Amino acid sequence: MHRTSAILLAAGSGVRFGGRWPKQFAPLGGKPLLAHAVDRFVASPDIETIVVVTHPLHLERTRALFEGDGYRKVEMILGGGETRQISAYLGLQALPDPVDRVVIHDAARPLLTLDMIHAVVATLDRWRAATLAAPSTDTIVEVDREERVVTVPPRSFLRRVQTPQAFHRQVIEDAHRMALEQGVDDASDDCGLVHRFRLAEVMAVPARGVNMKITCAEDLVLAEQILATRRPGENNG
Repeated sequence: MHRTSAILLAAGSGVRFGGRWPKQFAPLGGKPLLAHAVDRFVASPDIETIVVVTHPLHLERTRALFEGDGYRKVEMILGGGETRQISAYLGLQALPDPVDRVVIHDAARPLLTLDMIHAVVATLDRWRAATLAAPSTDTIVEVDREERVVTVPPRSFLRRVQTPQAFHRQVIEDAHRMALEQGVDDASDDCGLVHRFRLAEVMAVPARGVNMKITCAEDLVLAEQILATRRPGENNG
């Protein structure tokens, strides 16, 4: 029987978002943005334990959000590092020993569903690394340093990488260890590290539904509208 833990990354300072508090504490649908993501993993039958990595200055504020019997899966809340990569590494270091599968998710994506979580976790039955990914609706070009178009890859083969991402524990731990050994500490994506060091093939799992990332205040307005149009229970599906 596999034991799967989720690491929720919410350690950003929210500089681009603005406001009094980092975006993970911004209200969305009547509760902090961070709570939406945590609630989905609490409700997921695929997840046994949860580690929340928050901004070091807001540890107590984060802990206060997840007190009570409803959050028994939240085993640890710890302060993150200066980069997303370091925060993910610290989350991995905090995992309980029996865990052999890991799901990593950016708390800035509060609209994920239980189906999304299940899709990436189930992929680990055949593969050792997986990421939720959406087809690109725009044409993507590669440019040089002078902004000249160098290549225009076929859009049918392009995907927009999202989270959650899922891994066999040893694979993602090796990826982070190798990155730090080589002086890499600012990678923005965990599957990217696995691919960089050729530790496993990374499978792209089709993203079904809206799983937008909250970056600026305007994104939060759109997320509110999406929540308002979802049917009762759809957030869990």
